[in-house]
Amino acid sequence: MLQRLLSFCRRVFRGGSEPSTGQPEDERRVWVRHPSSAETVVQPISNGASTRLSARVRNVSRGGANLTVNQRFKEGEMISIELPGASTERTASVLACIVHVGPAGPEHWSLGCTFSEELSDEDLGAFGARRERPATPENRAWKRFNCKVRVTALPVSGTERTTFPAEVVNISASGIGLQVARNVEMGALLSLRLEGAGGQSREVLACVVHVIVAGGEWLLGCNFIHELSEADLKALL
Repeated sequence: MLQRLLSFCRRVFRGGSEPSTGQPEDERRVWVRHPSSAETVVQPISNGASTRLSARVRNVSRGGANLTVNQRFKEGEMISIELPGASTERTASVLACIVHVGPAGPEHWSLGCTFSEELSDEDLGAFGARRERPATPENRAWKRFNCKVRVTALPVSGTERTTFPAEVVNISASGIGLQVARNVEMGALLSLRLEGAGGQSREVLACVVHVIVAGGEWLLGCNFIHELSEADLKALL
C-alpha cells in the first residue's frame, strides 16, 4: 500500500525531479538544502481533517523540507504546509508528501517531505533561505502560457459533486493555475473541462497542490494527473 501511495505521489508531484526516498545523497545532489528555524503550521490531508499543528523547519530546499512536529505521521501521508509570513488577509500553503519519519526527541518526530511543486524565490526566502539552481540543469520545467481557456471544475474527491467555474491564470503541459471564488482544499482532486477559444475541449484530472487565499478569492496551483500532449496544448491555446 505504501509503495503504491508513494508511486501515486511521484506521478502527481511533477513540479521537479523526484528525490530518492532511500538514498539521501541523491536528494542533496539535486537540491541545495538551507538551515532554517522558521515556525510554520502543518495540516494532514485525509478525510477532510482540520487539525492544525505547529511545526519547526529544520532545513529547506526548493524541493522539500525537514520539519519537527509533536505528532507522529506515516511515510506516504500528504500534508499541507503553510508558508511563513502568512497574514489574516493572505495565506499560502503547499502540498507535500512525507517520505521519511524519524524520532526527534521525547514526543517529537522529524518529517522529511517533498513539495508537490518547486518553491518560488519568494516562498523559499520566507523560510530564510536563498534559492540556488543545481549545477546540472533540470529538464522537467514546462513553460506556462497565459490563455483564454474556459474551465468548469468538478470535485471528484470528498462528498461534494457540484461543478463551478474557474478562471485560468496560466497553463502548461503539466499543470494549470486557476482563480476561483470558493474554497478548495489542498489535495483535492478535480475533473476539469477545458474549452479553448477555437471550440476545442479536453477533460483532465488535476490535483490541487498549492493554494493562496487573498481578498476573498482562491488561487489554485494544480498538477495534471496525465500531462497534456503538445497537440492538446496547442489546440487549447
